[in-house]
Amino acid sequence: MADTAGDGDLPTQTGGHGSAISRNAVVPGQKVVLKDEIEQLLVDYTTDASTKPPLSIEELFVMAAVCSGKSPITGEDALEWIVQTLPYYTQIVLRKHVRVASGREYFHTNSMPDIPEMLKHHAMPLVRVHDPATLTFNNHMTEKKYDVPLPAARTFLRHHLEEDRQGVFPFLKLPPELRNSIYMMMLFFDERGFKYNYNRVVNPPGIKVFMQLPSREGDQVPGANDGADMYNSTRAHGGDWITAPSFAKILGFLRTSKDIRNEAMPYFYRDNRFFFVTANDFAFAINSLETDRFMHLSDIHIKFGWTYEYPQDLPRTLQRLANVKKLRRLQLDFGKDEVWVKMEAKERRKMGVDRARKFDRVDQIPIMVQLARAASYAETLVITGVCPLIDGYITGEVARLKLLKSAMVAGAGLKAVDDTKRGSGGLGGSGARKRNKGQS
Repeated sequence: MADTAGDGDLPTQTGGHGSAISRNAVVPGQKVVLKDEIEQLLVDYTTDASTKPPLSIEELFVMAAVCSGKSPITGEDALEWIVQTLPYYTQIVLRKHVRVASGREYFHTNSMPDIPEMLKHHAMPLVRVHDPATLTFNNHMTEKKYDVPLPAARTFLRHHLEEDRQGVFPFLKLPPELRNSIYMMMLFFDERGFKYNYNRVVNPPGIKVFMQLPSREGDQVPGANDGADMYNSTRAHGGDWITAPSFAKILGFLRTSKDIRNEAMPYFYRDNRFFFVTANDFAFAINSLETDRFMHLSDIHIKFGWTYEYPQDLPRTLQRLANVKKLRRLQLDFGKDEVWVKMEAKERRKMGVDRARKFDRVDQIPIMVQLARAASYAETLVITGVCPLIDGYITGEVARLKLLKSAMVAGAGLKAVDDTKRGSGGLGGSGARKRNKGQS
């Protein structure tokens, strides 16, 4: 990895999601080949009940999705395949309990509690498929169905299916467009974004950050036609949330070299949407993020639920947000207008406003003025909530500020042109006067 990119060999900034590479492309017969490889891998463990297979529960689930003959697959289907295929786990289940209902065996989740717990985390390349006939999706074992794209399954199991490779791969000698595609596939997760929140913990003392992703990548939900049509959900914070991998795992690739770090880091912060559950979460995250990462943020979603969530350092945070010059999209969620306009005196004092009476207008609320200033730098502004007063003020103020900026830029351009004419010896310019003086 010591290779460095040549002059001009920098990845083209594609803007994120427009890759022509399909993650789920399947070659005919691929599933049969992969199934045969998995069965060959497990052959020594299909008769020996005393030896635990050297496989994680996540790897067993992926193998079940490929080999069980069921697609999509539930947690219970995976458990059934594991128990029937590997005697080691058969003994575990038999030592616990199996209940029989309507002639079919249902393996209680306590038989292998790791499976339902595992399905709550973003630890596998799963695609969640919602069955239109099921509307609740409450049970991770029996109702929720998953599929595993075959290329993703092979990649996930590659340490068992392929021999270790020796040597160093000259990654930075790949063409820039290939490196771009690799960065995008590694660092872009879901168009609906990450949900970010944090808690202060007492034992041990410190801050615990929680990052979640909305269900699974590529989830499908019932459409408007009684569930007959399926479409990919684009809701920012709808449906189930599952625990995302740690940042150390997601961004571990950046530690390979400085060149790779500089090339790849923007893909994570620029192409993913970051949804902050509260203003406190937003302020904590933004103020603790290093500048070289913060400057790449381009899609931010903040929920301002209640006035008591107003952190003391929010003005500084919004001032820093206004410095993000490539903010592609900003979404602001509010509750109702009256929550803000009719806030209590202690909440007004928390914002630094010593005012006896309640606010009469939105522009009297400091945070709204600051939000409008920060939002004026975003290409797209989305405001949600039952808040026509807040929406009207921020939208109008953003339009006014953008018009003012355009006028200033146009004025600066005209001044630069005028200065150039005067300095280049044009009619009436100083250059002309100097030449005339010298000739006289």
